[in-house]
Amino acid sequence: MKTIWGLVIFAFLVHLKGQAQLSRSSGARSAGVGDCVAVMEGPGSFPDNPAALAATVHPVVWFSAFKFYSLHDYNDVNAGFSLNKGVARIGVLLGYQGIQSLHCFNVALQYSIQLHPALKMGVRLNYENFSQGASYSHQHHGSVDFGLYWQIAKSLSWGVVVFNPVHWALKSHSPVATAYTVASGVKIQTGVYSCLYVEVGKLSGRPLGATVGMEWNFSEKITLRTGFQTATRRFSFGCGWNSKRVHIDLALSNHLFTGSAVAASGYYLMSRSTW
Repeated sequence: MKTIWGLVIFAFLVHLKGQAQLSRSSGARSAGVGDCVAVMEGPGSFPDNPAALAATVHPVVWFSAFKFYSLHDYNDVNAGFSLNKGVARIGVLLGYQGIQSLHCFNVALQYSIQLHPALKMGVRLNYENFSQGASYSHQHHGSVDFGLYWQIAKSLSWGVVVFNPVHWALKSHSPVATAYTVASGVKIQTGVYSCLYVEVGKLSGRPLGATVGMEWNFSEKITLRTGFQTATRRFSFGCGWNSKRVHIDLALSNHLFTGSAVAASGYYLMSRSTW
Protein backbone atom coordinates (compact mmCIF):
# COMPACT_ATOMS: atom_id res chain seq x y z
CA MET A 1 0.00 0.00 0.00
CA LYS A 2 2.83 2.39 0.84
CA THR A 3 4.42 1.67 -2.53
CA ILE A 4 1.18 2.62 -4.28
CA TRP A 5 0.98 5.82 -2.23
CA GLY A 6 4.62 6.47 -3.04
CA LEU A 7 3.95 6.25 -6.78
CA VAL A 8 0.95 8.55 -6.37
CA ILE A 9 3.02 11.14 -4.51
CA PHE A 10 5.90 10.87 -6.96
CA ALA A 11 3.51 11.56 -9.86
CA PHE A 12 1.97 14.33 -7.77
CA LEU A 13 5.40 15.92 -7.28
CA VAL A 14 6.27 15.79 -10.96
CA HIS A 15 2.92 16.79 -12.41
CA LEU A 16 2.00 19.54 -9.97
CA LYS A 17 5.50 20.90 -9.43
CA GLY A 18 4.39 24.39 -10.43
CA GLN A 19 1.65 24.70 -7.84
CA ALA A 20 3.60 26.79 -5.39
CA GLN A 21 7.34 26.59 -5.06
CA LEU A 22 9.94 24.02 -6.05
CA SER A 23 7.95 21.16 -4.60
CA ARG A 24 4.37 20.06 -4.09
CA SER A 25 3.88 22.21 -1.02
CA SER A 26 3.96 25.94 -0.66
CA GLY A 27 4.91 28.02 2.31
CA ALA A 28 2.46 27.70 5.18
CA ARG A 29 1.20 31.25 4.67
CA SER A 30 -0.24 30.58 1.21
CA ALA A 31 -1.21 27.03 2.21
CA GLY A 32 -3.39 28.53 4.94
CA VAL A 33 -5.44 30.41 2.34
CA GLY A 34 -5.75 27.48 -0.05
CA ASP A 35 -2.52 28.12 -2.00
CA CYS A 36 -3.38 31.56 -3.43
CA VAL A 37 0.19 31.85 -4.66
CA ALA A 38 -0.26 34.62 -7.26
CA VAL A 39 -1.16 37.27 -4.69
CA MET A 40 1.43 36.42 -2.05
CA GLU A 41 4.09 39.03 -1.34
CA GLY A 42 6.76 39.64 1.27
CA PRO A 43 9.83 37.74 2.44
CA GLY A 44 7.92 34.70 3.70
CA SER A 45 6.27 34.15 0.32
CA PHE A 46 9.17 34.24 -2.12
CA PRO A 47 9.06 30.44 -2.70
CA ASP A 48 5.39 30.80 -3.73
CA ASN A 49 5.54 33.80 -6.06
CA PRO A 50 8.86 34.71 -7.74
CA ALA A 51 7.89 38.41 -7.49
CA ALA A 52 7.13 38.28 -3.75
CA LEU A 53 10.67 38.86 -2.52
CA ALA A 54 10.90 42.31 -4.15
CA ALA A 55 8.68 43.74 -1.41
CA THR A 56 11.32 43.52 1.34
CA VAL A 57 14.40 45.61 2.07
CA HIS A 58 15.95 43.02 4.40
CA PRO A 59 17.97 39.89 3.60
CA VAL A 60 15.99 36.81 4.62
CA VAL A 61 16.63 33.26 5.83
CA TRP A 62 13.61 31.01 5.18
CA PHE A 63 12.46 27.40 5.80
CA SER A 64 9.41 25.17 5.35
CA ALA A 65 8.32 21.62 6.12
CA PHE A 66 5.30 19.63 4.95
CA LYS A 67 3.83 16.34 6.21
CA PHE A 68 0.91 14.09 5.17
CA TYR A 69 -0.75 12.23 8.05
CA SER A 70 -1.43 9.17 5.86
CA LEU A 71 2.13 8.98 4.47
CA HIS A 72 4.47 8.55 7.40
CA ASP A 73 7.53 7.99 5.19
CA TYR A 74 6.98 11.10 3.09
CA ASN A 75 9.28 14.06 3.77
CA ASP A 76 9.18 17.56 2.31
CA VAL A 77 11.70 20.13 3.57
CA ASN A 78 12.85 23.37 1.98
CA ALA A 79 15.15 26.24 2.94
CA GLY A 80 16.51 29.37 1.34
CA PHE A 81 17.96 32.83 1.74
CA SER A 82 18.05 36.13 -0.10
CA LEU A 83 20.49 39.00 -0.54
CA ASN A 84 19.82 42.61 -1.59
CA LYS A 85 21.36 44.80 -4.26
CA GLY A 86 19.62 48.14 -4.65
CA VAL A 87 16.03 47.47 -5.76
CA ALA A 88 16.90 43.89 -6.77
CA ARG A 89 16.79 40.71 -4.65
CA ILE A 90 18.74 37.51 -5.28
CA GLY A 91 17.29 34.37 -3.69
CA VAL A 92 18.53 30.78 -3.40
CA LEU A 93 16.18 27.88 -2.59
CA LEU A 94 17.02 24.26 -1.71
CA GLY A 95 14.46 21.48 -1.34
CA TYR A 96 13.96 17.75 -0.88
CA GLN A 97 10.80 15.68 -1.31
CA GLY A 98 10.71 11.92 -1.05
CA ILE A 99 9.11 8.72 0.16
CA GLN A 100 10.86 5.33 0.47
CA SER A 101 12.98 4.98 -2.71
CA LEU A 102 11.44 7.98 -4.52
CA HIS A 103 13.44 11.19 -4.19
CA CYS A 104 13.44 14.69 -5.63
CA PHE A 105 16.14 17.30 -4.94
CA ASN A 106 15.63 20.93 -5.99
CA VAL A 107 17.91 23.94 -6.35
CA ALA A 108 16.66 27.31 -7.57
CA LEU A 109 18.13 30.75 -8.22
CA GLN A 110 15.68 33.63 -8.10
CA TYR A 111 15.88 37.25 -9.19
CA SER A 112 13.20 39.68 -7.96
CA ILE A 113 13.08 43.38 -8.73
CA GLN A 114 10.87 46.35 -7.88
CA LEU A 115 10.16 47.98 -11.25
CA HIS A 116 8.00 50.64 -9.58
CA PRO A 117 6.82 51.13 -5.97
CA ALA A 118 3.56 49.45 -7.04
CA LEU A 119 4.96 46.89 -9.52
CA LYS A 120 7.20 43.92 -8.72
CA MET A 121 8.56 41.17 -10.96
CA GLY A 122 10.50 37.96 -10.42
CA VAL A 123 12.10 35.14 -12.41
CA ARG A 124 13.24 31.78 -11.01
CA LEU A 125 15.57 29.23 -12.61
CA ASN A 126 15.05 25.69 -11.27
CA TYR A 127 17.13 22.51 -11.32
CA GLU A 128 15.52 19.20 -10.30
CA ASN A 129 17.04 15.77 -9.73
CA PHE A 130 14.56 12.87 -9.67
CA SER A 131 15.53 9.32 -8.69
CA GLN A 132 13.75 6.06 -7.93
CA GLY A 133 15.99 3.55 -6.19
CA ALA A 134 19.61 2.62 -6.86
CA SER A 135 18.77 0.72 -10.07
CA TYR A 136 16.83 3.60 -11.66
CA SER A 137 18.61 6.27 -13.69
CA HIS A 138 18.53 9.79 -12.35
CA GLN A 139 16.58 12.43 -14.24
CA HIS A 140 17.97 15.97 -14.35
CA HIS A 141 15.51 18.66 -15.39
CA GLY A 142 15.60 22.44 -15.65
CA SER A 143 12.73 24.93 -15.77
CA VAL A 144 11.82 28.60 -15.42
CA ASP A 145 9.08 30.30 -13.35
CA PHE A 146 7.81 33.87 -13.65
CA GLY A 147 5.80 36.16 -11.35
CA LEU A 148 4.32 39.66 -11.43
CA TYR A 149 2.69 41.61 -8.58
CA TRP A 150 0.85 44.94 -8.98
CA GLN A 151 -0.51 47.11 -6.15
CA ILE A 152 -3.40 48.64 -8.11
CA ALA A 153 -4.83 50.61 -5.20
CA LYS A 154 -4.46 50.80 -1.44
CA SER A 155 -7.04 48.05 -0.96
CA LEU A 156 -6.54 46.09 -4.19
CA SER A 157 -3.61 44.02 -5.49
CA TRP A 158 -3.27 41.75 -8.52
CA GLY A 159 -0.76 39.01 -9.22
CA VAL A 160 0.06 36.39 -11.83
CA VAL A 161 2.49 33.47 -11.77
CA VAL A 162 3.52 31.09 -14.55
CA PHE A 163 5.26 27.91 -13.44
CA ASN A 164 7.15 25.71 -15.87
CA PRO A 165 6.49 27.51 -19.20
CA VAL A 166 10.00 26.46 -20.26
CA HIS A 167 11.22 22.99 -19.28
CA TRP A 168 14.17 21.02 -20.61
CA ALA A 169 16.01 17.77 -19.89
CA LEU A 170 19.62 18.13 -18.81
CA LYS A 171 20.02 14.36 -18.58
CA SER A 172 17.09 11.97 -18.67
CA HIS A 173 16.11 8.56 -20.04
CA SER A 174 12.41 9.43 -20.07
CA PRO A 175 10.33 12.13 -21.80
CA VAL A 176 10.42 15.56 -20.19
CA ALA A 177 7.24 16.53 -18.38
CA THR A 178 5.90 19.67 -20.01
CA ALA A 179 3.02 20.43 -17.65
CA TYR A 180 2.79 24.10 -16.81
CA THR A 181 0.65 26.07 -14.36
CA VAL A 182 -0.77 29.58 -14.74
CA ALA A 183 -2.46 31.30 -11.80
CA SER A 184 -3.82 34.80 -11.40
CA GLY A 185 -5.67 36.43 -8.53
CA VAL A 186 -6.56 39.50 -6.54
CA LYS A 187 -6.14 40.49 -2.92
CA ILE A 188 -8.88 42.78 -1.58
CA GLN A 189 -8.51 44.59 1.74
CA THR A 190 -12.01 44.11 3.14
CA GLY A 191 -11.39 45.91 6.40
CA VAL A 192 -8.73 47.27 8.69
CA TYR A 193 -7.86 43.78 9.92
CA SER A 194 -9.04 41.46 7.12
CA CYS A 195 -8.43 40.71 3.45
CA LEU A 196 -9.93 38.43 0.80
CA TYR A 197 -7.98 36.36 -1.74
CA VAL A 198 -9.56 35.12 -4.97
CA GLU A 199 -7.51 33.20 -7.51
CA VAL A 200 -8.01 31.08 -10.63
CA GLY A 201 -5.43 28.60 -11.89
CA LYS A 202 -4.94 26.35 -14.90
CA LEU A 203 -2.71 23.30 -15.08
CA SER A 204 -2.07 22.07 -18.62
CA GLY A 205 -4.48 19.27 -19.47
CA ARG A 206 -6.71 20.05 -16.48
CA PRO A 207 -9.87 22.18 -16.09
CA LEU A 208 -9.75 25.67 -14.63
CA GLY A 209 -9.71 25.73 -10.83
CA ALA A 210 -10.48 28.44 -8.28
CA THR A 211 -9.25 29.26 -4.79
CA VAL A 212 -10.82 31.54 -2.20
CA GLY A 213 -9.15 32.53 1.06
CA MET A 214 -9.46 34.96 3.97
CA GLU A 215 -6.87 36.42 6.31
CA TRP A 216 -7.52 38.17 9.61
CA ASN A 217 -4.84 40.18 11.39
CA PHE A 218 -6.02 40.52 14.98
CA SER A 219 -2.86 42.26 16.12
CA GLU A 220 0.62 42.95 14.87
CA LYS A 221 1.63 39.52 16.17
CA ILE A 222 -1.23 37.08 15.40
CA THR A 223 -2.82 36.26 12.02
CA LEU A 224 -5.50 33.66 11.18
CA ARG A 225 -6.23 32.26 7.69
CA THR A 226 -8.64 29.91 5.95
CA GLY A 227 -9.14 28.84 2.34
CA PHE A 228 -10.75 26.43 -0.11
CA GLN A 229 -9.44 25.12 -3.44
CA THR A 230 -12.00 23.70 -5.89
CA ALA A 231 -9.71 21.49 -8.01
CA THR A 232 -8.55 19.37 -5.07
CA ARG A 233 -11.49 20.00 -2.70
CA ARG A 234 -8.91 21.25 -0.26
CA PHE A 235 -9.93 22.99 2.96
CA SER A 236 -7.17 24.73 4.87
CA PHE A 237 -6.69 26.65 8.10
CA GLY A 238 -3.62 28.53 9.20
CA CYS A 239 -2.17 30.90 11.74
CA GLY A 240 0.89 33.09 11.93
CA TRP A 241 3.00 34.63 14.68
CA ASN A 242 5.15 37.68 14.01
CA SER A 243 7.84 39.48 15.92
CA LYS A 244 10.21 42.19 14.78
CA ARG A 245 12.59 39.74 13.07
CA VAL A 246 11.06 36.25 13.34
CA HIS A 247 7.88 35.10 11.54
CA ILE A 248 6.32 31.62 11.92
CA ASP A 249 3.33 30.23 9.98
CA LEU A 250 1.41 26.97 10.46
CA ALA A 251 -1.32 25.42 8.30
CA LEU A 252 -3.62 22.39 8.43
CA SER A 253 -5.39 21.13 5.32
CA ASN A 254 -7.50 18.26 4.04
CA HIS A 255 -6.80 17.22 0.44
CA LEU A 256 -9.11 15.15 -1.79
CA PHE A 257 -6.27 12.89 -3.02
CA THR A 258 -3.78 12.69 -0.17
CA GLY A 259 -5.85 13.41 2.92
CA SER A 260 -4.87 15.61 5.84
CA ALA A 261 -1.56 17.44 6.00
CA VAL A 262 0.29 19.95 8.13
CA ALA A 263 2.70 22.63 6.92
CA ALA A 264 5.08 24.91 8.78
CA SER A 265 7.27 27.71 7.50
CA GLY A 266 9.08 30.71 8.85
CA TYR A 267 11.71 33.28 8.16
CA TYR A 268 14.20 35.52 9.90
CA LEU A 269 14.90 39.09 8.78
CA MET A 270 18.59 39.88 8.90
CA SER A 271 20.02 43.36 9.38
CA ARG A 272 19.25 45.68 6.51
CA SER A 273 22.24 45.77 4.18
CA THR A 274 23.37 45.39 0.59
CA TRP A 275 26.17 43.28 -0.86
